Amino acid sequence: MNIAIARHRTAIRRGGSLSTPVQRALDAGLISSDVSFFDYGCGLGEDLHLLSGLGITCGGWDPVHQPGVRPCAASVVNLGYVVNVIENAIERSETLLKAWGLAERLLIVAARLGFDSKSTRSTEFGDGNITSRGTFQKFYTQTELREWIVVTLGVDPVPAAPGVFFVFRDTELRQVYLSQRYRRRRSAPRVTKSERLYEEYRELLDVLASFMANHSRLPAAWELPESSELVNVFGSIKKAFSVIRRITGPEQWAAIRQERIGELLLQLALERFTGRSRFTDRSRSIQLDIRAFFSSYKNACSQADALLFQAGDMSAIETAMTNTCVGKRTGNALYVQSDALHHLPYLLRVYEGCAKAYIGDMVEANVIKLHRHSPRVSYLTYSDFDKDPHPILQESFLVKMGALKVSYRDYGAYRNPPILHRKEELIHKDDKRWPMFHRLTKQEERWGLYDHTEEIGTVMGWQETLLKHQARLRGHRLVRVKAAEPFVEIEGSTNVTTQNKI
Repeated sequence: MNIAIARHRTAIRRGGSLSTPVQRALDAGLISSDVSFFDYGCGLGEDLHLLSGLGITCGGWDPVHQPGVRPCAASVVNLGYVVNVIENAIERSETLLKAWGLAERLLIVAARLGFDSKSTRSTEFGDGNITSRGTFQKFYTQTELREWIVVTLGVDPVPAAPGVFFVFRDTELRQVYLSQRYRRRRSAPRVTKSERLYEEYRELLDVLASFMANHSRLPAAWELPESSELVNVFGSIKKAFSVIRRITGPEQWAAIRQERIGELLLQLALERFTGRSRFTDRSRSIQLDIRAFFSSYKNACSQADALLFQAGDMSAIETAMTNTCVGKRTGNALYVQSDALHHLPYLLRVYEGCAKAYIGDMVEANVIKLHRHSPRVSYLTYSDFDKDPHPILQESFLVKMGALKVSYRDYGAYRNPPILHRKEELIHKDDKRWPMFHRLTKQEERWGLYDHTEEIGTVMGWQETLLKHQARLRGHRLVRVKAAEPFVEIEGSTNVTTQNKI
């Protein structure tokens, strides 16, 4: 039976925002004014319009909306949500190969995943579905999409987000991206006392301090343009750093060294999922980092493998969760706010990284749930974590690492979604938000609002508890409700019915 596929209807408008794959690449610094960009299957061209406004050289081709443009090579090529609308499997693979042929450094591949099909009315057709609009959609799993890219291109892609993969032709660029993914940008320790030599050459020494904060080793001459000037003034770069070390104190530099060692082990451990590169394929700076801390690449890889193996031991994970200084522990999980991930022990960061290596970066998620008794990680998105004293759960992605599966739940339609309490437990005590969150929790405890914790986990249960105690929230502070004053419900909580909390 011949069915007319309305491919021209697949292009959509996003209301002035970049598509997810392009936004991920832009955030990672892979798209910039220094590189060229080509959108293969650009649809209505919204990404091109927005990128042009950022000063990025870009072009695009689309068989329906931009048929007169000739596809051309570019540093970065985007194949965003194209392959999933092609009903012919052979043409699908040919399209991927054509786009790959244009990519000089990076190909971005994005397709819709299976949980999107739940919101789409469709009937089966070939290896996909015909939607109610007459368009074709093939809904992939994360594993299926990755394996198809590997088989078609012979290259192992890096997951960037659910349904989004980066396929690198430039191996050094791949290593830079992976390095940044597991690395925290650090500031140099603060100066604690004055010294004439430091004050005189402060600007010059600050450059060296910034490098040391990120590498925790002395730079090679070619890594720092100011190297010759530092040598002329201080005699050597080592002597220049001794001035910095003397006035900042040695303790913070020792902590930075341990953190950098942990970052390298984390990166090397998780590269086992995307293919660990040869030492010679890494950037010269990373090579120097590895030699400085591990003496040899073989030794570094051996330590990383041991860490990765340990991350599969749930008893070791349980011990790490018990001993960590950050995170909210419950009977079955450890919850941590995304900004506090770097405070976790590296074993737990590898545990979370195993999920990230499968699903990609979950930038919208602001709370990560590390399951204690089975290898699972949930990425939770709560509404306005900073400003809402008890944020409402909006969506969750559950990564089942043993089965390599992802399940998604949208709480937007829930009339009584779960909410969050004790936010200070999810962040580190050094976080500037901690005192405000902590004060609210203590006030709520004093008022007896946590006496029956089984009743307060959802919007409706929390409102009933507030009403019972004649309490109302004004920001992160409780106030009494006068007897004659009507109770004002939290916005979005009307007509609520009870749902099970996950």
